[in-house]
Amino acid sequence: MPSGADDVFGGNAPDAGTGCYRQRVHGEHLPKESVVPDPRVLEAVDLLDRFADRTGVTSSRPPRRYLWTDAFAVMTDLGLYERTGDDRFRSRALALIDQVHRLLGRHRDDDSREGWLSGLDDDEGALHPTRGGLRIGKERPERGRREPFDAARSGIATASTSTISHGGC
Repeated sequence: MPSGADDVFGGNAPDAGTGCYRQRVHGEHLPKESVVPDPRVLEAVDLLDRFADRTGVTSSRPPRRYLWTDAFAVMTDLGLYERTGDDRFRSRALALIDQVHRLLGRHRDDDSREGWLSGLDDDEGALHPTRGGLRIGKERPERGRREPFDAARSGIATASTSTISHGGC
């Protein structure tokens, strides 16, 4: 736990092994000092557990990867591991990284191209999955190099495809 944690948590520094914080409670039903789970840690655990199940990281569901969301999930799981010392969070972060590399480092199934984005063969690509970059993981296929940009297909609003209200100015 970094120094100054008592200040951040109002004198109730989290226990690095449990993700709980020591809370001084004065009352009839609780001892003077009880270990109470940090509600923020519990909320993060619940959120990441549901995310991992829903997107196929920890379930048999088909994997659904989106690079930016996955990056936040990896960092949150690593933060939970650091905070609690529970290796399941570290393991889940590594499993997600592996899945991202295997899926987003390769061309989509509906693309005419096959294999790793880098063009490496299967064995070499598996050793260097990010050499050719990573796809973002959008539901629609990427447009070809010479294919013109189509704002309507991309879902991006432009001045010519949307109405902008200026509040009567």
